Amino acid sequence: MLRWDHASDPFPETVLMDQVRFQEMQQEAERLALLCSVLLIVYTTTGDAISGLPGLMETLKNTVSVILADMHTPSYSAQEALATIGEKLCVELSQCLSQHGYSPFSADRKNTLRSQISATIHPDNTVRKLMGKSSDAYDCVVREFGSDRDLLSSSDSRVQSYFLASLEFSQHKTPPSLPGGLAPVGRELKELAVRFSRLVIFNKLVFSPFYQKILHKILTGGGESP
Repeated sequence: MLRWDHASDPFPETVLMDQVRFQEMQQEAERLALLCSVLLIVYTTTGDAISGLPGLMETLKNTVSVILADMHTPSYSAQEALATIGEKLCVELSQCLSQHGYSPFSADRKNTLRSQISATIHPDNTVRKLMGKSSDAYDCVVREFGSDRDLLSSSDSRVQSYFLASLEFSQHKTPPSLPGGLAPVGRELKELAVRFSRLVIFNKLVFSPFYQKILHKILTGGGESP
């Protein structure tokens, strides 16, 4: 439901009444995944210089969130938005480094940051794979985003894993841990996961008796129901 292509694929009939709700959740999950990807890029590019600075993470997060707020509207241009994010974050990081007595944010590092942020526009972007080896920048991100060093190769798959774990939690009462790398959007993800789980569980309660009969016939060799 959170990967559905609403533009080309008919939505499943049994959850058609909730299509708008599922689509809104899908869009929110995509926004949070992109937001977290940008923040990861910032911390890998800037490294130890900004590690642990109070309030910086929230400031950067708010800046990116404002620009991504309309990312699913018809007038939204991903290319322009990501370029704007790159420019604004370079300014904020330069000011932050200067205020804390660090070396200036060089032109090369600014260009690297801008290009890596802009590259997240591509569906197959491998920004998470930059975290594959131990380094000062990598350790900086681990401190900022969580202790789990097994960061997945895409924020989308990590978000999907968290939602699946949330559905399991609804059955086994064991709260899922937030995957490493998603701490900056942890509160938003948890709230979204609760909404998603409630909607899935509701539809399961309504329609599972019908599907159970069909599946029982198939699994027991009784033939498919028409």
